[in-house]
Amino acid sequence: AIRAKGIYKSIDAGQTWSRLENGLPVNSAATYSRIAMAPSDSTILYALIGPGSGANLSLYRSADSGASWTTVNSDACEGQCWYNLTLDVNPVDPDQLLVGTIRPALSTNGGATLTFLTAGWGSQQSVHQDTHIVRYSRNDGNRFWIGSDGGLWRSDDGGGSYTNLNANLEITQFYDLALDPIDPDRLYGGAQDNSSSVRDNDQIWDVTEVTGDGFMNAVDPDDRDRVFQTSYPNAGGAMLILSTQQGEPGSYQWVSQDGFDGSEPFSWVTPVVTGAGSVFVASNRVYRAIIGDDGSAYHWMQASDPLTGNASASISVLTTAPSPIEAGTLRMYAGTTNGRIATSADVLAATPSWTDITGAYPGGNVSDIAVDTHDDRRVFVTCSAFPPPHLFLSIDGGDWQTIGDGLPGVPSNSVAIDPIDSTRIFVGTDIGVYASSDSGATFTPFMTGLPLGMVVTDLEMATQPHVLVAATYGRGAWKIALPSDVLFRDGFENPPARMR
Repeated sequence: AIRAKGIYKSIDAGQTWSRLENGLPVNSAATYSRIAMAPSDSTILYALIGPGSGANLSLYRSADSGASWTTVNSDACEGQCWYNLTLDVNPVDPDQLLVGTIRPALSTNGGATLTFLTAGWGSQQSVHQDTHIVRYSRNDGNRFWIGSDGGLWRSDDGGGSYTNLNANLEITQFYDLALDPIDPDRLYGGAQDNSSSVRDNDQIWDVTEVTGDGFMNAVDPDDRDRVFQTSYPNAGGAMLILSTQQGEPGSYQWVSQDGFDGSEPFSWVTPVVTGAGSVFVASNRVYRAIIGDDGSAYHWMQASDPLTGNASASISVLTTAPSPIEAGTLRMYAGTTNGRIATSADVLAATPSWTDITGAYPGGNVSDIAVDTHDDRRVFVTCSAFPPPHLFLSIDGGDWQTIGDGLPGVPSNSVAIDPIDSTRIFVGTDIGVYASSDSGATFTPFMTGLPLGMVVTDLEMATQPHVLVAATYGRGAWKIALPSDVLFRDGFENPPARMR
């Protein structure tokens, strides 16, 4: 069916609607739209409308309650308007309005000209870019708020200056967390459009390096001073940076991309894992480099052929596990965005051999893989696609069985095996954390103390102290102590950190 896109109006409290077409685009030319009414004059409306590409959106104005519209600005999108698009009208002056795309802009002449209120990317930003909401005070035309990928700001002087309102907001959108192998109170987290940050047993996260979106972090288990982070995938490979000073802010260096094939697809949240003196990243294949302190000296070797079977798909997750019976070997599992799973019994070999173990896995993005530290062939896999099921177990490295009675019918994003008791399994879903005490056969909610409905993107565990840490997409990071003699009586404690 063809969707009838556009701006609609009702004059009977929403019982019936008619599309406004006099001067406005419709259907494919109106994929994205926002509308705002002047509080001081309800006959004056503004609309931002544009096509599916989200580019070249136009600003329209009506002075007769929507009966007819005039194009007042045909270049009202700074960029990414499929993602950031908002507007609002001054409470006392119907010719003054705010338009938010990448940056907020002000018009004082009914939208004909737009003046950006903040500087571009870099240290001169007074307000974080990628604007999602602009809102005037309904009593004061000089006061307004801006909500963006970086949180919330307020201006009390018409955009001359801004107050950062994020100090007590726990709203960070974490993609992934990594724990220091010795001190799990030292956390590294990659966040949506807020780079990666480090926290060391206090309430403050410090940005480690400004990169835009922060994706995955990985700590070298043989030398915790070495910390890797991925950010934007780009030509020639994932953007990988390295700290040799335990991830201290400002201590990172670029890692050479020598050896990458720049034409290959990388997942947005680019996987990076470490183990046995090597660091691994993935496009649609796995790459390996020997870990060293000089990032410019890195050379990447292909550790697999493409594993996706699809030119546009990529590897979404990598997991390594040292063999418990064969010293010096490192098993790796890889899951892909198009629902494939593969393993190599020794990814450290000069030419690793890989086996496709997708088998009965029904497809959909492989969101996480957890391997039992005592048995590298006992593996749990989560799926973040619709519909269910969303959790699978193999006890022989590839023969999958569906498990997880009690899990909700929403995407599962992460799975963790308790390192002290491997019958305890935790799953992070789009609506919270669930726990099992019978190897994943059945689950119950494990959310006492957590805000309801949180999207949990990652779960990490440590043995000493015995803790479970959850990354969420929108409510920061949370943790709970897990005494080995207490199963699931306790809920999560207060969050260990908040958005800065």
